[in-house]
Amino acid sequence: MCCKLPRWRLVRIVCVVALFFMPGNETLASDDLREQVLTILAALDDQTLPVASQLALYSDDIVLLAPDAPAVRGTEALRAHLPAFAGNTGIKIRHEQRHLDITDDVVIAEGGVIGEVASQDDAPPYRFATHNLIVFKRHSDDSLTIWKVIYNAAPLPANSDDD
Repeated sequence: MCCKLPRWRLVRIVCVVALFFMPGNETLASDDLREQVLTILAALDDQTLPVASQLALYSDDIVLLAPDAPAVRGTEALRAHLPAFAGNTGIKIRHEQRHLDITDDVVIAEGGVIGEVASQDDAPPYRFATHNLIVFKRHSDDSLTIWKVIYNAAPLPANSDDD
């Protein structure tokens, strides 16, 4: 061998190199990002949240793709879309996050929504569910905003006795 290191020194170098490459900060970062996603989804569940507060959760170049509806693109289109739902206490929703993929630029949340809409008469509420794919844009400070939303309707058990 051209250079002979004492065994303890070689072990020390290997340990330092191993510690350098061990996951650690990535785990902490992913935990923080997961918590941010859950916080944003909980805010979306709050039907009393004002439109301005809702808009703050989204990127300026938001794209929302809902079933049987035209695409909502950008903040102004979203601003026009949100009042139909904002402040409607007859709608109850709960977002569920089932899977999270984290990259340097985005966080992709796969999940869904379970909810119900109160009827105007004495009929039972209309229940619904969706499957969602929400892409969050990661900013330089590691904060997240909703960038892309794709969802569809999912089958639910019968809403009433008329099946």
